[in-house]
Amino acid sequence: MKQGGLSVFIRAKVQERYNQPGSLELKLQKIELLADVKENAFTNIKLKIELSKLTDELITNLENLFKQFNGKSNVEFL
Repeated sequence: MKQGGLSVFIRAKVQERYNQPGSLELKLQKIELLADVKENAFTNIKLKIELSKLTDELITNLENLFKQFNGKSNVEFL
């Protein structure tokens, strides 16, 4: 039988345990389906590319990706 799963986005904080100096714990703050986070959380995407690495091939690949995965977010190049 094939088993599948859901991708989730977890927001957590590492903090010192209460009354235990030097001992850390991971405190979960929020768990959401990754598909929901993607739809609602990202309105802007910033890409930082060094000018020396900017090639015609990279530009073509980015254009193809943007056309293939057209989303709602704005893309800004730095």
